[in-house]
Amino acid sequence: YPLCALVRRAASINAEYMGEVEKLDDSTPGKYALYVLFMIVLSYSSNQLNRYILTSVAEGMERSVGFGDGSGESFEYSMLTGPITTLPYCSGVVVAGHLADKFNKVHLLVIMVIGWCLPHAAMAFAQEYWQLALLRAISIFMSAGYVSVGPAIIADYFPERHRGLAIGIFGWAQPIGQGLVFGMGNGLVSSYNYRVALFVAGVWAIPVAIVILFTVREKSTTRA
Repeated sequence: YPLCALVRRAASINAEYMGEVEKLDDSTPGKYALYVLFMIVLSYSSNQLNRYILTSVAEGMERSVGFGDGSGESFEYSMLTGPITTLPYCSGVVVAGHLADKFNKVHLLVIMVIGWCLPHAAMAFAQEYWQLALLRAISIFMSAGYVSVGPAIIADYFPERHRGLAIGIFGWAQPIGQGLVFGMGNGLVSSYNYRVALFVAGVWAIPVAIVILFTVREKSTTRA
């Protein structure tokens, strides 16, 4: 029941601070805005972990699935980290940015988090190279839009004079996520195997997405 307790605690934070959203003036972000920023940075760290963890699992993945020479430097691996990552990312970021202008950004963010976590976790069960490639492409496509939607939500909650700082803190997620690759990723590969590392990296942000869904609200903004 730890997840239930986490949701209840987050809901209490939401109830306590939601009133502050309406009280925010044009110059000072409230505690709830800082909470929103924290949750976005936390989930974006998972985004970065998922994107770069292949560097930790490459050798075991090649040997187990049966492609390349087991060195982690094969052509097939280069395709996974090259075109199979770049092309879905370039299209996904534009699609998500377009959708963020039309729909609830918080709901869109939650869909993206779950949308990249599930296929990434499923990569742990892939038996063929094409399965890895397809799941990787889906995961990257769903994760790409975070750089559009995350800052858009932050901009709604932070007044102009603090917005640059908030976006800068959002950027912390990149080194945090990449640090987790070498800490958690390498540790799980050494202690267990690459499949465990892929699965854990895929699922750990799902509870974060659930908390965001129940505690973060899209702030009303005036749109032309």
